[in-house]
Amino acid sequence: MDKDKIVVNGDTYVKENSSGGCGCGTIIFIIAGFAVLSILSMIFSGIRSCASDTFGGGYVTTLQKLDEYAKIESSPLNKEIAKIPTDTVFYVKQVSHKNRLTWITALKLNKDDTVEKTYILIPKNIDIREKNNYVSFNENSRTWNAYYSRIDEKNKRIFEKCKKEFLSSIADISISKGHGNVERASIKSDEWILDSEGYFGLYLPQKDEFYYIKTKDQSHFLEEYKKYTKKYNKEKISYF
Repeated sequence: MDKDKIVVNGDTYVKENSSGGCGCGTIIFIIAGFAVLSILSMIFSGIRSCASDTFGGGYVTTLQKLDEYAKIESSPLNKEIAKIPTDTVFYVKQVSHKNRLTWITALKLNKDDTVEKTYILIPKNIDIREKNNYVSFNENSRTWNAYYSRIDEKNKRIFEKCKKEFLSSIADISISKGHGNVERASIKSDEWILDSEGYFGLYLPQKDEFYYIKTKDQSHFLEEYKKYTKKYNKEKISYF
C-alpha cells in the first residue's frame, strides 16, 4: 500500500492510497471546516456592524454640515430631508451602526422651545464619544441647560397659578396651627391633622409644628387639592 505525504498549514499528514478513498475524505473535511469558519466569521461581523450602542444621553455639536433624516434608512442615498448646519446641538437618545455608517437618534431644539425627534447620519462607523471630524460629544450643554431653565420658569408660573386657585377654593376653611406633642395629643375627634408634606408648598410644619382643620372640611380640602394638582400636572411642560 502506497503512502503519500500531504502538508496542510505546516502539519504533515499521511494519505494511504487505497481503494477506500479515506485520504480524500480527510482533505475534503478539512477544507469544509475552513469554509464553515469563514462563513460564521462573516455572519458575526455583519451582526456587529448592525449593532446599536446601549448608551443614551449627552449632547453632540455638529462640526460640519450633516444630513438629517426622518428615520433610519437602509439605503439613505437621496432620502435626506435637510442639511444640518455646523454648530447645531442635539440631545442624544441612541447611536446605531449599520452598514459601516453611524446613525444618531437625537432630539433637536426648535426656536419656539419645542423638541423634535430626528435622525443624523454620519457617513462613517465611529464612536461619537471619541474625537472625530463630524460631531463633538459632551455630557452637558449650555444651549440645552438654558432651555431647561426656560421650561422650569414656565412651570413655576403654572404652579403658582394653580396654588393661588387652590387657596381661593378653600378660603372658607379655617386652618389652625399647633405646637408640640401635648397639643397634638389634645386634638379632638372632629379635627384632622394635615399631612406634614404640605400642599403646593403650603402648610409645611417646622420642627414640632402641625396644621389641622375640622374633620367636616377634610373631604372638600382634599378634593380641591387633588383637582388643582391634576390641573398642574396637565398644564406643566415636559422637557421632551
